[in-house]
Amino acid sequence: MRSIVMAVVLLAGCAAPEPAAIRDARPTRLQRGERMLVEASAPLFTVGAPTTVTLDALGVTLPARAVAADRVVAELDADTRAAGATTVSVTQGAQHWSSDARTPFDVELCAPALQHLANGWAARLPGPAWLWWALALLGAAALVAAPLPVIAGLIVVWERKVSGYMGSRFGPNRVGPNGWLQWLADGLKLLMKEDIVPADADARLFRGAPYLAFIGLFLTFIVLPFSRYAIVADLDVGLLFLLSVTSLVVVSIIMGGWSSNSKWALLGGMRSAAQIVSYELPASIALLTIATLTGSLSTQQIVAAQGGWPWQWNLFRDPFTFVAFFIWFVSALAEGNRTPFDLPEAESELVAGYNTEYSGFRFSLFPLVEWVNIAVLGAVGTLLFLGGWRVPFVGAATIDAHPWLDALGFATFVAKDLAIVFVVIWIRWTLPRFRVDQMMSLCWKYFIPFAFVSFVGETVWTWLVPAAATRIAGGALFVVFGLGFGGWFVSRVRDNARRYQDLVLNDALGPGPR
Repeated sequence: MRSIVMAVVLLAGCAAPEPAAIRDARPTRLQRGERMLVEASAPLFTVGAPTTVTLDALGVTLPARAVAADRVVAELDADTRAAGATTVSVTQGAQHWSSDARTPFDVELCAPALQHLANGWAARLPGPAWLWWALALLGAAALVAAPLPVIAGLIVVWERKVSGYMGSRFGPNRVGPNGWLQWLADGLKLLMKEDIVPADADARLFRGAPYLAFIGLFLTFIVLPFSRYAIVADLDVGLLFLLSVTSLVVVSIIMGGWSSNSKWALLGGMRSAAQIVSYELPASIALLTIATLTGSLSTQQIVAAQGGWPWQWNLFRDPFTFVAFFIWFVSALAEGNRTPFDLPEAESELVAGYNTEYSGFRFSLFPLVEWVNIAVLGAVGTLLFLGGWRVPFVGAATIDAHPWLDALGFATFVAKDLAIVFVVIWIRWTLPRFRVDQMMSLCWKYFIPFAFVSFVGETVWTWLVPAAATRIAGGALFVVFGLGFGGWFVSRVRDNARRYQDLVLNDALGPGPR
C-alpha cells in the first residue's frame, strides 16, 4: 500500500517519500550544506496539530516539517552544528513520545492533509498495489509531458514575432489573439500529414529516433526546481542526471540520420555527433565548477546556496563563475543546434539535415524537442547562475512558514527563464552561422582550456580566498558588468529601437518634405 501512497502523492504534485539514509543520529558534525532528517512514529498523533521534535543530546527544539497520521519529520541543517544525538523526543499537546534514533530515516515533503488523504485512498483501492502504482506513475508522467507541446508552440510563435520585428515585417497575426494560436494550426496540419518511411530505411530505428529524443527531453524535467516545492525529485546527483539524459538527444539524432539511408541526413547526423560530443566537455566542466562551489550536485541545494539579489547569484560570485557562465551558455547553444551552431540542420547545405526524410508527426517531434530545449536551457542557466527561485527579502524559512509565497518563487524562476529564452532567440536572428572548422576550433582551442582554468581557479578560490574578499569581488563584478556594461547595453538597445521606429514612420509617410 505504501507504493500506492507514493504514486497518489506524486500525482498530486508533491515529491514522493524517498528512502533517505542521509545521516543517522550518530555523534557527528554536519558539513556545509548538509542536512539531517529526523523521523519518529506515534500512531495517536492528530494530523496538522502543532508538533515539535527535540534532539535530547543537543537540547534543540525544531518545528515538525511534515506530520502524517503516524509520522513526524523534522529537519536539522548545518547552521545548528549538531555534535551528536542519540534520542529523539516528539511532543504534541499533552502527548510525549521518545525513541532511539539510530536508524535510517524517511523523507516526507508533502502537506499533512494530503498525506492523510493519500493514506485513506490507498486503503479503499481494489486490486494489486503495483497496478495502481504503475497507473498513477503513468498519469503523473502524462501530467508532466502535457505542457511540453504548449511550451514549444508558444516559443515558436514568440520567435517568429521577434524575427518579424527584427526583419521589419509582421509575424504571425491571424490565428487566435494577435496570432498566438498559430502553433496550434501548424501542429494540427502536421498531425494530418502522411507518415512516410523511406523504402531503404531501417524502419525500426527510423520510427524510434524521434521518440528517443522526446524521452531525453522529458526526463530533464524530473530534477528542474521551478520553486521550493515544484520539483518532481531532488536527486543527490541532479546535475549528473541532467548530463546523462540530455545525451539521449544526440543518440536519437545520429539514429535518425543514419537510419534514413540518405546522404543529407547522414551528414547532418555526423555533424551533430561531432558537435554535441565536443561541446559537452566544456559545458560539463562549467557545471562541475558550480558543483565545486556549492559542494553538491543537487539542483535544489545549488539554488539554496545562492541569494535573491543579483549580487548574490553565482553569476557574479567571483571571476571564475562569471567566465563559467558564458562557456556554459555558448556550449549549450551548440548542444541544442541553435544558431550560430545549427550546422546539423543547415538548410542551405543539407536540405534539412538529420530530419530530411521525416514527415508528419515524427517530423514535428524534432523541432518540438529543439524549442522546448530552449526553455530547458533557460531553466538550467537560471538554477545554476541566476539564483533560481530565490526572491529578495523572502528566504526558504519564510516560504515554509507561508507556502503561498512559493508561487512568487515560481514566477521569479519563469521570468528568469524567459529572459534567457529571449536572448537565445535574439542571437539566432543576429549572428550568421559558423563554418564547421570554426565551430570545432572554438571548442577545442578556447572553450575547453578556459573551462579547465575556471574549474581549477574556482577550486583554489573556494579553499583559499576568505568570505569577505569573495563578497567584495562579487560586488565589483556586479557593479562593473551588471550595472555598468548592462546599463550601457540597455541604452544601446533603446536607442536602436527608437531609430527603428523612426525608420518605419518615415517609410509610412513616403517621400517628400517632412
